[in-house]
Amino acid sequence: MLVPVVFLAGAFLLAGVLGLQALRADEAQRDATARALKDYAAVAAWEFSRRAEDEVRRAAGSILSLAAGPRDSLPDLAILLDPAALAACDCPVRPVVRAAFAVDFPSAAGLEAVGTPLPDSSRAFLGEALRQSFHSGGGMSEPTLLFLSESGTASIVVYRLLEGASGRPARAYGLVVDGAPMLDETFRRVMRGRPLLPPALTGPHPNDSLLVVEVVTPFAGVIYRSSTGERAFPMAVDMLGGPGHVLTTVYLRPGTRARLANSRTGGWTSTLMSLVALATGMVLMALYHLRRAM
Repeated sequence: MLVPVVFLAGAFLLAGVLGLQALRADEAQRDATARALKDYAAVAAWEFSRRAEDEVRRAAGSILSLAAGPRDSLPDLAILLDPAALAACDCPVRPVVRAAFAVDFPSAAGLEAVGTPLPDSSRAFLGEALRQSFHSGGGMSEPTLLFLSESGTASIVVYRLLEGASGRPARAYGLVVDGAPMLDETFRRVMRGRPLLPPALTGPHPNDSLLVVEVVTPFAGVIYRSSTGERAFPMAVDMLGGPGHVLTTVYLRPGTRARLANSRTGGWTSTLMSLVALATGMVLMALYHLRRAM
């Protein structure tokens, strides 16, 4: 009689320990899953921003090339404001150029601009960005891309550095484009393009059915929203372009959240069920031996 009772007590004790460990491990697994979901959202935000930047930079570079002349010659800023000339650019939509500018280094103080006058805050921001580009020596192979938000609208600023006789940047020229038409079409193309989340985890579903992307500015609010459908956390934020005023925000849809969570917890769920089954079997065996002894 004593042996079955001791066996039963040991079985209950072991079952309790296993249950407690399972609960603690399950809580840790939930925390790890939540972090993983945020990581997935961050990857999608990064992918969206980089692809959008690449498309806008390619289009803006096509516009800048229209004004480029022979080596050591000054760019023709008037061409950048000519609608007929802009029709030749490789752009998703016809760009609306507000202003074109040029500046000599190293001071970047005498900003020569044609077209719509730039607000003082935009001129100051652009001057500082140009000075940083001069000191870093970047931007001569690829145009530098900035996004600005002024008076409730988003603008694209792109410029290219020109090399001087010393091999260092000597001059820069660029333009300010109305961001709304070009950005809207660019963002739509990115959403219709390659998956932003790993297809191995989400399946062959379009981006719009998996997540909601918003492009926002601190002052103008939302300038693009991929869908008005239901959203859920986790949320991830990524900066669009260089240091500026435009951010990409990603929300995972509830179905996507559940699908990604299941892809991580499937193995742990089976392990947890095995532990519960083992503890239950030990208790039942102990009860069986106790009944026989009685």
